Amino acid sequence: MTFKGDTNMNDIFLRKENTDYYIYVLGKNGESKPNAHLSLMFGNMKFINQSQQTIKLLTDKDGKAKLGPLKNIKYVEASATQHNIKGKWIINTTK
Repeated sequence: MTFKGDTNMNDIFLRKENTDYYIYVLGKNGESKPNAHLSLMFGNMKFINQSQQTIKLLTDKDGKAKLGPLKNIKYVEASATQHNIKGKWIINTTK
């Protein structure tokens, strides 16, 4: 969805493929954004009140970065500052 005055042509997505999670950085038409610098923060169910660390990753040629299975993770926050985008997702761990 585009809003009047919105000039951001990129977005960030979390996707689960089989047992692993991936972050995708894509353009307006679905084109990949390779080498996007990602800052990631994870909320752990067991240590929710502990200090959090930021992890840095780069997207590959397909605009994605593998996060792995994310066991015991409650949420993921990600940002790609050079594309001016960020996202936060709740991970469903009840399955």
